[in-house]
Amino acid sequence: MDDELLEGQLAYYRARAGEYDEWFFRQGRHDRGPEWNRRWFSELGEVRRGLERFGPTGWVLELACGTGLWTVELARHAAGVTAIDASPEVLEINRARLTEAEREGAVRYVEADIFGWRPDAAYDAVFFGFWLSHVPPNGSKVSGSTSGPRSLPAGGSASLTQWAPRPPTRRSAAREAPRTQRP
Repeated sequence: MDDELLEGQLAYYRARAGEYDEWFFRQGRHDRGPEWNRRWFSELGEVRRGLERFGPTGWVLELACGTGLWTVELARHAAGVTAIDASPEVLEINRARLTEAEREGAVRYVEADIFGWRPDAAYDAVFFGFWLSHVPPNGSKVSGSTSGPRSLPAGGSASLTQWAPRPPTRRSAAREAPRTQRP
């Protein structure tokens, strides 16, 4: 994978760290109107219920943890979470969110490029939310070096949440919708 591309991506994410939650919560310029927002938050409820059903216990590895929107949910279930992200700016927002939720003691933060990071422990579960869409087109590094598979012992669990495009209908244009998958 092109290191220059990854460096450019990281610079972009670092610069926009403060905007992620505005997009997620549909605030300001990201507000798409009452109907769109209603569908968005309804689908997010579906994702949260899926994560609740997944209910990761024990020690959880969260790859590309971002601002902590999912970290706080994982910390409600797990004995501990190792949250990894390459952006110190999003890790700072994540820490603040976990402190506010009074779950910061359950999380260990690692600032690292997840393509090169190697786990220092085995985990009972691995989670990543909305990360695959950020993998560069030539994602060959993902299958060869991503730490998730190396982190799970036999019987461990993995969960991912990712956008899946829906086909356009007469009533609406094509849009992205969250889906939760469990192997």
